Amino acid sequence: MGIDKPEVRWIAHYQPPLSLSAYVQEMGRAGRDGEAAQALLLVSEPTGWLDPQDQQWRHHFQQQLRSHQQTARRLAQQLPSQGHIQEVLREFPQAEQALALLHQSGQLTWQDPFRYQIQASRMLPLINAPALSTRPMQQYVATRGCRWRLILQKFGFAEQAAGFKCGHCDRCWLRSR
Repeated sequence: MGIDKPEVRWIAHYQPPLSLSAYVQEMGRAGRDGEAAQALLLVSEPTGWLDPQDQQWRHHFQQQLRSHQQTARRLAQQLPSQGHIQEVLREFPQAEQALALLHQSGQLTWQDPFRYQIQASRMLPLINAPALSTRPMQQYVATRGCRWRLILQKFGFAEQAAGFKCGHCDRCWLRSR
């Protein structure tokens, strides 16, 4: 977290993060200069959710997520009704969680991957942290299709995801062999 080095080529995760949004944000630290980069996600067994050490990590991350959720609830009241993600992050460095929770509660829509609009009240429901985040990450780990297609679907770009194949993820690469 917090790394902004353009020449990072590798991102490795020893355990899967709780949320798909956290994983995307973390693996997005690589290749910021536009050059090729790789991410590696290690899991203890096919689902990545049964190993006792993974369960301990998940419990730790769930506690962190609850804390982030409380911060996000407070921050949601202060965010502009519409905006560009980078401009909002300059003013509110922790806005990502608030925007994600607003989106998941149906109160925010993304006009494109960078611009959003808040649709309704900003009263965020208290969401059970494990229910909020683990299912998409489990689906990501278990998918047999293009991993980027799944990411597009989970972030509200179902139309763009239809038939999409990145050609670079492990699933696309194995199918091309």
